[in-house]
Amino acid sequence: MNNKIKFGLFLGLASAALTLIFQDILHVDPNGFSKYTAWIILFAGIFLGTKAWRDNEKEGFITYGNALGAGVLIALVSGVVIGVFMMVYVTVINTGFIDQILEASEKSMRENNQPDEQIEMAMEWTRKFTTPIWITLFSVIGNVFLGFLISLITAAILQKKKPEEGNLI
Repeated sequence: MNNKIKFGLFLGLASAALTLIFQDILHVDPNGFSKYTAWIILFAGIFLGTKAWRDNEKEGFITYGNALGAGVLIALVSGVVIGVFMMVYVTVINTGFIDQILEASEKSMRENNQPDEQIEMAMEWTRKFTTPIWITLFSVIGNVFLGFLISLITAAILQKKKPEEGNLI
């Protein structure tokens, strides 16, 4: 199996496991340190996956573009796994998850002293985009977007051209 797909699958499964641990076992605020932990794991997975591909399949050399593409592919595979997991999570495992999101959104708006009319309008839109399908799509798109940003960095770190190809940039 392709190294990038393997790392993407592993990364997606690790993210799903973290979600279960943080949400259902530890009951940690998803906007707190758990979010940053997920980002660190995504960074590590993309970095290690791209590095393994460079070292094991590309003879130790990789261009910036190839490294960027590898990182985005890892993020895409991971995002699809996370998306499938989130669909199962919100429809089977934690059926109250959407209600928790809605309650937290309304609470936050009330704490910021927003007018009731504004809260009601915002909650109407929040309800429209807080469905299992939208959560799944946002999970995939968000993971790929963040993975792309991370890949911009990891590609710069990991690029290594063959000596006959000239400069690194």
